[in-house]
This record gives sequence, structure tokens and C-alpha cells, in this order.
Amino acid sequence: MDCVDRSPFAPVVTPDPVAAPWLSQAAHLIQKNRPSEAIAVLQRSILLDPNQPWLWYGLATLYSRQHRWDTAIACISKVLKLVPNALETFNQPTGLAVNSTDDSLPSLYAMCLYNRAVALDQNNETEEAIAQYRQAVNILPHFTQAKTNLFQALLRVGQLREGFALQEMRWDDPQKRAIYANCFEKPTWDGSPIPGKTLLLFAEQGFGDAIQFSRFVGIAAERCQRIILQAPPPLIPLMERLTGVPDYRPPAGEEGHFDYQASFMSLPHILGIGTIDQIPHPVPYLLPPSTPPLPPPQKPVPDGHHDLLKIAICWNCNTDSPTRAQRSTDLGNFAAIAHLPQVQCYSVQKEVTDGDREHLKDLNIVDLSESLDSFATTAAYLNQCDLVISVDTSIAHLAGAIARPVWIAIAFHGDWRWFRDRADSPWYPTAQIFRQPQPGHWQELFQAMQTALHRDYLKSDLPGQSME
Repeated sequence: MDCVDRSPFAPVVTPDPVAAPWLSQAAHLIQKNRPSEAIAVLQRSILLDPNQPWLWYGLATLYSRQHRWDTAIACISKVLKLVPNALETFNQPTGLAVNSTDDSLPSLYAMCLYNRAVALDQNNETEEAIAQYRQAVNILPHFTQAKTNLFQALLRVGQLREGFALQEMRWDDPQKRAIYANCFEKPTWDGSPIPGKTLLLFAEQGFGDAIQFSRFVGIAAERCQRIILQAPPPLIPLMERLTGVPDYRPPAGEEGHFDYQASFMSLPHILGIGTIDQIPHPVPYLLPPSTPPLPPPQKPVPDGHHDLLKIAICWNCNTDSPTRAQRSTDLGNFAAIAHLPQVQCYSVQKEVTDGDREHLKDLNIVDLSESLDSFATTAAYLNQCDLVISVDTSIAHLAGAIARPVWIAIAFHGDWRWFRDRADSPWYPTAQIFRQPQPGHWQELFQAMQTALHRDYLKSDLPGQSME
């Protein structure tokens, strides 16, 4: 996740009259989409005044905007050397502030630490990033974005107990609580047995999150008399098929009476999941329906083969996702796989552009988008495929939850739930993780998939390669 401050140019209002004109000039260039010239302006200003922390911070901000993390870290380190002992003496208001009541130098220091942590985090230097996030939060206790990044970083390295506990801070937001006001009319469940009581569990984040954390519903059901689930309509037919949860669904649009409540995403914290080996992973925990049938292949079966290898593919995230650009890839990256004569690909991409629809036809990929009316239907299609290949989206979680073999294409700095430096997933035993070797390098990732596909499924060599 790219969490660097994206305002036009944060520190244009400073208590230092020397820095302000240079920063304003840089901000003007940024607004005109001329970042290289803005960097040059601040570089010249630093030659004239190398001990001005605001100029170094401005330069670090520009480098961070360009994802030039190592250079940004060097600039931020310079800021930290220039202002290590003045947190109590510099207290003029500043445009850099995280909120309007923050003081200038604490804000500067915390934002430097935060940006430095983001740079480290994006480079997968997670332990160092965690230390920097902690320092930023110590300086500005209400620095919500730093806390958010901190709990994600903790989870990414497997510190689940602290990470899940810190994630609960989201309920400190009155606006978020207001969305689920009907749920919070009753006390939050603490995980203890509540015999004779009804527990409401509600989905409050993305489809993939609901699918992933619905694995805990069965555990919750053992500790109460009745479970009621509140979920978006596309998920309901699928959630009706959760294993081990009898007759839990209320009438459509009605929660009915309940005594306690909890969010799906809060269940790991409530149930005391503290380490990776405590993650429950019996699959399938969602049971796909047997219909509708998968449409017939569009390609003939090659001589010497009994059938085609059926692969479901998904290359794009939900258009509303703030991390869509990082987690999505181009349909063209599947071309080499789709062109294999032994393979028939099926697109389970719900949202398909006109351009991609034409590309699907060119690649001889069966487009299922028009019939994907619910996640239960999608699950039925996935269950009839030999393999699912997906970017980090709800399709990957769905395939893992129904125990289909799934290859998940992950960005270099992947989401916390795939942890770090793992090719497997503690959440989904049938999943295999393929990671970008460098940020944005999808081609190498898909080349690794092609090699694995020939080795594990087609039992053949890639052209010019030997299996020996």
C-alpha cells in the first residue's frame, strides 16, 4: 500500500521564512505536473542552505512521490540529524500538520519517521519500518495512518496478536461506527461461551476479507446457540454454504433479535489468534454448488491428450479498491498461458472493459462475466476448473476457501495477509504464492508461472528449457 502523503505539497506553510519561498515554488511546479523541475529547485536551495530541515523534508517528499525510496530515506535521515532535540521548543502551527492542532516540529519529525517507515516498508524491510512507525506514533499518538501501517506491518511479519489488537482501533472512528450503528446496539462479543444467546456477525470490509475471515464463523457457532450473518447480497448465497453452521441466516434485510455482535475482521483478535500456526485452515470451509455447469471449451483437445487443462483467471481488482493499481495486472500477461494448446482459460473477471472483452476473444478465453451473478455461481465455476490463477482479489480467497488449487500473483510489496517471503499460505493450503521480484515486474512473475505450469500440470519443458 502506498501511504505517502499525496497532498499537492504538504509543508508550504512553515515558520521558516527562508524555506517557504523555495517550497512554494516547488509546490507550484508539482501542481503543473513538473516533478523533475520541483526536485531541481529544492536541490539548488539546499546548495545555498544545506542545514535547512524543511528543504530536506520537501526533497524527501518529492522523492517519495516518485517511489525513489532509498533517496527519500537519505533525505529524511538528514532531517532527523538536523532536528533531534527541538521537539519541545518549536511549536508554531504548520501546514504540514497531521491535523490542525499539531505543532510544527513534532509534526515534521513524526512525518519524517513515517515517510522513512513507508520507504522501508515498500522495500520489504519490515522490521525496521515497524520501529519507525512506533516512533512516529509515540510522537503523535493520534497519527491514524501510522497506526494503520503499523498493524499491517506487524501482521505481515506474523506478529498476529499485536497486529490484530491494533487493528481494532478502526472502531475509534465515529463515522465508521455510525455505519454499523444497528450492530453496536448490543455489546461486542469477547469470545467466551454464550449458551442460549444469539450472535450477530457482520462483514464490514471487502468481499475477499469476508470470505477469508468467514473461516472463524464455525468456531463462533460452537460458543453460542445461534449465529446471524450480515453480509452484502452477492455473498449471501455463498455464506449459506458455510460448513458447520446450521440455519443461521435471517430473513433478507432483517437481523432479527441478537444478544452480542462482532465483525468478521475482529474474530481473529476476539478468538486469540496470536501466531501463524494458530490460524485455522481446514478447507473447504465454503461449499460450492454443483451448478451452473462450466461452458464447453472453445478449443479442440490436442492429439495425445484426453482433455484440456481448465484454468480460471482473474487479472484485475475491484474498481473501487484504493490499491487496485498495485494489485492488478494486464490481461496480456496471461497470453502465453492462454495460447498453450493443452489449456483452456476461463475468465472469472466480473468487471471487464470493452478492450479486455475483445482481447479475451483474441486469446480464445471463455468470458464468464455475464453469468457471474453471485459468489456462489463463481465458486461453482472455479470448482470445475483444474487451476485458478488470480491477482490478490476476492477470487483468490474464494478459490482457497473451496480448496481449489490457486496460484496468486502478488506485488513486490504484497498485502499483509500473504506474509513475507512465503510461497505458501497458512490461510489456504491449496494456494501457491508468486511474487514480483521487483516492484512492477509482472513479466518475470508470469514467466515463473509458465515454468511451474509445464512442470506441475503439463509435464513438459518450456521451449529451450529442460526439466532435468
